[in-house]
Amino acid sequence: MRSTLDFLARVGLCLAYAYSGVSKLVDFSGATAEQAHFGLQPPALFAIATIAVQLAGSALVLFASGRWRIAGAAALAGFTAAATLIGHPFWRESGMDRFRDLNSFLEHAGLIGGFVLVALGATARSAAARARP
Repeated sequence: MRSTLDFLARVGLCLAYAYSGVSKLVDFSGATAEQAHFGLQPPALFAIATIAVQLAGSALVLFASGRWRIAGAAALAGFTAAATLIGHPFWRESGMDRFRDLNSFLEHAGLIGGFVLVALGATARSAAARARP
């Protein structure tokens, strides 16, 4: 039961990333336009990198174990931190824009915390497996 709940929690954590990666892959011109909107140059390269991190990171968090799961969680946490700083600059805004971006910023901070917990759990499981005779 615990392993099922663990997997479902990781699915919940990765769902938005997997969906976003697939939708960007299907609509690559939209993905490129999104990167250009945020001033990332060259936008196609950033779109490819985003898709790769979102899909590979999600797959590793969901289906790998040990160091590979840690790598996927770290990649998604790093990606989320960078995307949050670029996409939700609440400190430069006021009114409803500030309110919306601050809420998104805080929600993304929670996602980063979730990925840190995934990495810590994978580390603990790896250490426990090595300690068994």
